[in-house]
Amino acid sequence: MTSLRPHPGSGAGPERVASEAPPGSKQALARGRSWDTVLFAVTALALLLLGAVLGVIGGFLNRSVAQVAGVGVPVGPVLAVLGNLAAGGLGGSGTGSRLGAALPGVGWLAVVVLFGTLRPEGDLVVTGDGYGLAFILSGALAAGVAATVRPTSWPNRYRSTGNVSEVPSDLR
Repeated sequence: MTSLRPHPGSGAGPERVASEAPPGSKQALARGRSWDTVLFAVTALALLLLGAVLGVIGGFLNRSVAQVAGVGVPVGPVLAVLGNLAAGGLGGSGTGSRLGAALPGVGWLAVVVLFGTLRPEGDLVVTGDGYGLAFILSGALAAGVAATVRPTSWPNRYRSTGNVSEVPSDLR
């Protein structure tokens, strides 16, 4: 877009110089949407990697048992549940979408499926015994809950609209 205005420092009359697209124009809105798309793509990749890291750590700690008050607690299933719920909840509330809530679970599940597959050398990280099944089922259930429970509604429910009467009195 061009406009007529004096070129700074030239001392001459008005010249044609390029200017930015005015705010609210189609070009400015398209530029904003493209940055939103790039930001969401980077966030989605980070959420997938977070889920994959949780899967790797949980897979290798799958058979570990921590003694809590004299009772053995399996570390893998506890980490799978807490990690998938936390990552899914944060991903959903951070992106404002259920896709963001589901992506850590997708990354976690991809790693766990690979760890549960027998390699030609006979290596297996997540076995089919009670520990392995508890890890897989509890982690998958937690990832499903994180993706289906609407974590996006609570942080944005009372978005500022300038009308205080919309906000319940106990939250003012």
